[in-house]
Amino acid sequence: HVTGADYMAFFQSPDALLVPEEGPSVPISFVAAMMEQSLKSFNDLYFGDGTNIREVKPGVVLVDNNVCTGTFTGEPYCPLPNLVPIEANGRHVVLDPERYFYYLDEKNKIFKIETIALGNHTGPMGFYELAGGSAP
Repeated sequence: HVTGADYMAFFQSPDALLVPEEGPSVPISFVAAMMEQSLKSFNDLYFGDGTNIREVKPGVVLVDNNVCTGTFTGEPYCPLPNLVPIEANGRHVVLDPERYFYYLDEKNKIFKIETIALGNHTGPMGFYELAGGSAP
């Protein structure tokens, strides 16, 4: 399994940012911890390969229509501390597509990711809700 530390190797620093379409920006170290938890809960988690992966301008790469999937067969899942953990139930979850813009520095390390949801169920909360959890 990929760990949060493995994921962090692609980034300029733990202070690199994930900038969602709505809501506050968060440090990539927080995202890495959520991803590690997701991998423990959805053992076959697939991050998708998107379509139309291309450099839109120097230092900016677009991954369009990316769809993540996973089957909830692992550890209880709780992506945020204010949520009630849910137990594995075998549901196969398919998230709605997302669009990502990756911003790279001169060493090709990511310093920012912008995400745009192309549907209602995306990211860790999409996995949580589609696996049976209730958002507050």
